[in-house]
Amino acid sequence: MLWAILIFLATQIPCPPSEQSSTPATLVVEVVDPIWLPLPGMEVAVKSRQGSKKSWRGVTESDGRASFVLPRDAEYDIDVSAPGFKRSGQKAVYVGRQSQPPLAARVQVRLKLAGPRVTVY
Repeated sequence: MLWAILIFLATQIPCPPSEQSSTPATLVVEVVDPIWLPLPGMEVAVKSRQGSKKSWRGVTESDGRASFVLPRDAEYDIDVSAPGFKRSGQKAVYVGRQSQPPLAARVQVRLKLAGPRVTVY
C-alpha cells in the first residue's frame, strides 16, 4: 500500500502557476520640485529594460502622480521631463512578484530647475 501511495504522488502533474503571478502591477511615479512640492502636468515615460523595450507614457495629475499598469518581475527605466526643469529619472527600477495584499510600487523623482536661480524681492 505504501508503494502505491509513493508511485501516485511521484506521477502527479505539477500545478500550473497561480494567476497571481501574471497579474499586472501598478507603478506610481510621483514628481516633486526642489522643495518637495508635487508637480502636476509633468511628462513621465516608463521603458522596459527586458526584450521588447516596450514603453508607456503619462502625465502627472494634480497630486503630482502618474500611474502605470506594467508586467511584474521586470526592470524599468523612468524618465521625467518638463519645461523649466532638468530631465531626470530613475534607472533599473525593479517591479517584483505579487505580494499579499497587492501593493503599488512607488517611485519619487525630484526635479531640479534648469536655469539660474533668480531671487525676487
